[in-house]
Amino acid sequence: MITSIKVLVPLAILILILIIRKNRNRVLEIQFLFIVLAGGEVLQFALRNIFRRLGPSSLRLLGNIQYTFPSNQSLMAIVAYGFFAFLIIRNLKKSWASTAIIIITLLICICAGLNPIFFQTAYPSDVYAGYIFGGVWLTINIILLEVYRILPKIQF
Repeated sequence: MITSIKVLVPLAILILILIIRKNRNRVLEIQFLFIVLAGGEVLQFALRNIFRRLGPSSLRLLGNIQYTFPSNQSLMAIVAYGFFAFLIIRNLKKSWASTAIIIITLLICICAGLNPIFFQTAYPSDVYAGYIFGGVWLTINIILLEVYRILPKIQF
């Protein structure tokens, strides 16, 4: 439920409001917010169709074929909540609040990854791969956001 559209859309709207109220680079951060979230969904869909690995629930019920590699829950938890945490921490001035945001984000990501393992809808390796692919996607986007933030300040 943590990574469902019903939770991510209102959270993205709250982050959008935070960006509009607190930032100097509003347009750039809003663009990256949508790129990160939409790109995460596209990435997990593409990877699932590239690898085509059946999950444990699909092996039991041959009529319900679902590809589970990488885990959608773990990938989107890392991408969405990681980017939200990055934007919030970048706008906060208090170090104790930044530490709390990091701990809460890590707990959310761990719970999102344990859920499919607990309910046996994905293998642990699927969840691990979701963490890896999500972390790579998040890292690339954070680096690009910072590069685009610095580029206008550089004099050639």
